[in-house]
Amino acid sequence: MILRIWRTGVDPGRWREYAEFEREHSLPMFRAQPGCRGVLFVRLPQGVGAAACSFWDDQESIEALKSSATYQATVARLLATGLLTGDQTVEILEVAGGAIDILKELDEFGGR
Repeated sequence: MILRIWRTGVDPGRWREYAEFEREHSLPMFRAQPGCRGVLFVRLPQGVGAAACSFWDDQESIEALKSSATYQATVARLLATGLLTGDQTVEILEVAGGAIDILKELDEFGGR
């Protein structure tokens, strides 16, 4: 399994809009991607940024993401919102082991 971490800055006054975008656009897009096992949306301390941590079957699935029409449309839509600040980065890591407990449903995603 492969972990793909996409990091970005977010306009500090627009976190509610950003979370809405994650819920309404990013989550359905990830769920539609072949080879994607799931995604977690996380926040950096003090609201300085966010990340999308997605889990993939293999590197080929991640490569296919780049040419996915739904991925490209979601990225274009997100960039057009003006929600992002600074640079965006992507990191790819091999999952060596571990566990994720079942997430309890929270206000927006099953978070706090």
